[in-house]
Amino acid sequence: MGPQRLRAGPVGVWGAMGGLAAASGPTMGSLLVQYLSWRWVFLVNVPICLLAAVFGARVLRESRDENATGVPDPLGVVLMTVALGAAALGIVEGPQWGWDDPRVLGAFLTAALGLPLFVIRTRYAARPAVDLSLLRVRSYSVANAGMLTFAMAFFAVTLANIIFLQTVWHWSVLRSAVAVTPGPLVAGAIAPLAGALADRFSHRAVLVPGAVAFAAAMLLLFATRVGSTPHYVTDWLPAAMLTGVGIGLTFTTLGSAAVASLPPSRFGVGSAINSSFRQLGAVLGVSVFVAVLGTPSTASALDAFHRVWYVMAAVAALSALLCAGIRNRPHQPQPQPQPQPARPGAVTVDS
Repeated sequence: MGPQRLRAGPVGVWGAMGGLAAASGPTMGSLLVQYLSWRWVFLVNVPICLLAAVFGARVLRESRDENATGVPDPLGVVLMTVALGAAALGIVEGPQWGWDDPRVLGAFLTAALGLPLFVIRTRYAARPAVDLSLLRVRSYSVANAGMLTFAMAFFAVTLANIIFLQTVWHWSVLRSAVAVTPGPLVAGAIAPLAGALADRFSHRAVLVPGAVAFAAAMLLLFATRVGSTPHYVTDWLPAAMLTGVGIGLTFTTLGSAAVASLPPSRFGVGSAINSSFRQLGAVLGVSVFVAVLGTPSTASALDAFHRVWYVMAAVAALSALLCAGIRNRPHQPQPQPQPQPARPGAVTVDS
């Protein structure tokens, strides 16, 4: 048997399921908000999580590091949480409080001091919160950087589009949720294809076009064609569909590309770190969105959203450049052993 490799194909199947869930999520959430209460958005997750736990316990096989003991370094976790929270606070409140406000400067100073302290603590802790040694693997670190930047653009645009439909086009919560549904549906349909293509060609061959498609949707469609007058079919829908193509090609493939260069024994921790980069991208993306959008007047709202789409097109383009640096080779099926021909005079015994 040759070395084990993580295939992108199965990951794409899970990505399709995630895309379908993402498509139904906004619509279900809008129904709960409109007809029940916003609190139900949180309560509805309880039975879903219980179902996932029961189903996962039956079909998933858990692996453990037999040499691992104790819990990850608590001080490292605190340092990382404080540093990232302070950075998000400074970005979000900067436009409102003023970039020279002592509170904003203090938040950025806390982040600037907290991140190096976290790295130092992690290097010398007996049980570090994050295994920084994995970042020495080039393709893994590049894929995590690509995940960070693409997640920034994805989560910022997801929130921006919902708010745009309600504030500029003055659509209801439910109508806005239905309007953004085609994008996740396309992403769910594309994800399995992305996994198969990554297996056959390479992760990079899928990731770069995906990130470019997302950037093009922001730059060439949302920021230039969508105006204050609603034209859903001709202007919004093509942009949403192209965004879905970009998400389907990129998001799940980035996850598999990150850990594909790691040994099988490190898949678990490698995937967890990659998920952390995705969540960090969500925090930073929403923070940047709030800072770029500001508090525009009714007359300037359209220009403010155009500015957001331009910025996120640049962030997605940066993700495409990072993805071009991923050097993982496509999955190669293991050859099946061939029967050896019998030597002349040899006796063959059937078992």
